[in-house]
Amino acid sequence: MRKADEGCAVDTVRASADAKVRLPRWANRHEGSRGAQDEWDSIFRTLDLHERGHVQISLDGAKELERTLREIPPAATCALIDAEAKRRFDVVTSIVHRRQATYDNDTDHGRKQWSPYRQ
Repeated sequence: MRKADEGCAVDTVRASADAKVRLPRWANRHEGSRGAQDEWDSIFRTLDLHERGHVQISLDGAKELERTLREIPPAATCALIDAEAKRRFDVVTSIVHRRQATYDNDTDHGRKQWSPYRQ
């Protein structure tokens, strides 16, 4: 925040999203049949595609948070800016959580997603 004629204003905003995706690994894959390996590969690619969707929702949410925080108008005190920033953070966070849940519901946690790798 910075001093402004009105009292206090948002100066710099930086939001980030941290995602760690953990996918299963088939330890003894070479012992499986070719058909089982092909099926595993198809399922794995679809799961990877699904999880990348969750990551993108989080990244989009971070961008949306930055945008909405930058738009906070100057206020008489920095405490008022802090309160508005917290309110906007809570709203965006709630929206992102809903988007994540909707994504899982719409895709049945990835089961309904088409993978471009499937044959």
